[in-house]
Amino acid sequence: MITVSEMKNRILAYMEEAGAHRLNPLINTVLDPIGVPEEVAIFQQALEQLVRSNLILIFMTSMDAPRDLLDRDSELQALAALPANYKYFPDEKLWHDIRCAGPPYY
Repeated sequence: MITVSEMKNRILAYMEEAGAHRLNPLINTVLDPIGVPEEVAIFQQALEQLVRSNLILIFMTSMDAPRDLLDRDSELQALAALPANYKYFPDEKLWHDIRCAGPPYY
């Protein structure tokens, strides 16, 4: 299993190249998921540590509104919600945020 430290390094390496990325597909980009809940927990912990270290910023986006930079408490609340909202789809071998299934498409 990947460590939090390795996950942070992968996220930072990817973000250095991409500049910005949606959280939902990012987990599937920085690892080859196997569907164990620990993957999301480690992803969430790594993101939280990067936010607390001021290395990344979290924005909230939707189709009907401009990108909105979250304050630190809102960033951490959004990250805390990840494990409850991510579901693994074995046929696709991908994690999906189940909140992205319909309007308002956050």
